Amino acid sequence: MIHDVQAKLDGLERHWECVVIGGGPAGAIAAICSAKAGLKTLLIERHALGKHKVCGACLNHRALRVLTSLGLHDAVRRLEGQSTHSFWLKGFGGELERRVPEGFAVSRSRLDRLLVTTAIEAGASVIDRVTATVEAPASSAADAQPNGTRGVRLNSVRQQNEIRIQAKAIVVADGLGHPSLKSTEFEERIAESSHVGIGAVVIDGRDSMPWVRPHTIHMAAASGGYAGLVLVEGGDVNLAAAVDPTFLRACGSPEKAFSALLGEAGFPSLPASTMSLGHRRQWRGTPSLSRSINRVASERVFVVGDASGYVEPFTGEGMAWAMHGGALVTRSVKIAVSGDLETAEADWAQDWRRQIYQSQRTCRRLAWLLRHPTVAKFGVSIAARFPGLTGRLIDQFDVELSA
Repeated sequence: MIHDVQAKLDGLERHWECVVIGGGPAGAIAAICSAKAGLKTLLIERHALGKHKVCGACLNHRALRVLTSLGLHDAVRRLEGQSTHSFWLKGFGGELERRVPEGFAVSRSRLDRLLVTTAIEAGASVIDRVTATVEAPASSAADAQPNGTRGVRLNSVRQQNEIRIQAKAIVVADGLGHPSLKSTEFEERIAESSHVGIGAVVIDGRDSMPWVRPHTIHMAAASGGYAGLVLVEGGDVNLAAAVDPTFLRACGSPEKAFSALLGEAGFPSLPASTMSLGHRRQWRGTPSLSRSINRVASERVFVVGDASGYVEPFTGEGMAWAMHGGALVTRSVKIAVSGDLETAEADWAQDWRRQIYQSQRTCRRLAWLLRHPTVAKFGVSIAARFPGLTGRLIDQFDVELSA
């Protein structure tokens, strides 16, 4: 397998109009749109394509609109996930149930395979199990890249025989911490109060967790963080949580932390049959979640998705921001390929702020509220007693995400 990757690297073309780094939803959609725009496009993914992931199972209504605009509505439905239209919150001594705009829950491995396959069908070239490093911008005219490009270094996972390619535009969508941009002009800030992410999938979880409702996003809010559960295809249950690192260490393991959040919020704890590591699920974690970046465009590089900064999401908004950004960035990429870098970079900075950053406002407020138990308890009790107020909040949330 390693030799296959190396052979692909050795045979790879060296000059591209658009190079996309990261094969998740943001990167794959950027590659789809770039290829459809007629640009010579390469999509690079560090892991094996279709790798199992526990985050991002929920596609909200805005994410579905992006997929529909790409002609993928029917293909997504054929992934055999489950529609979602209800939200059930328990925590801080209260409980809240609301109807929400229809979404869809499906495992990331299925979704990512569909999007990468669509990119290939659109004309993009794809290479996986390869790391990418964007080179620092030229410091002088003598160091300038040929033909108006910027360099990217590629290595197989075992870093054999590095090769170097050139791109007129680079879309970075490689997730938290944007590892491909180390030692460049891009810098990030991690919030001191940031939670970390944990998640897993319980295979056939509907059998061992019969209280998990179909078509419902469940949320448990507690002093140590908050946890979400949703049914996906085949009766599996996707688990994801944002937890305080101190709380996680005190619990001793991700599964114990997740179970503690459920119990404190008032949901049943994880059943004993799911509490031992084994083939039934695989727990994974993330680094600190809450991050910001000093810029989203510079010297032919355009940053999208989680790499452009992360706000702890509420019911699948992170996926919507990633998908919308992947589609939106193509206009700036085309301008950069044409040679007008100043306009391309200014346009993406403006588009990102107006259509991504501004739509994150509600999640920032909710994340703040969930970190302050006294305020959160008051908010949940008010929302439960006055459902009309909650409805107006959801309506406002819908407006912001539809901008």
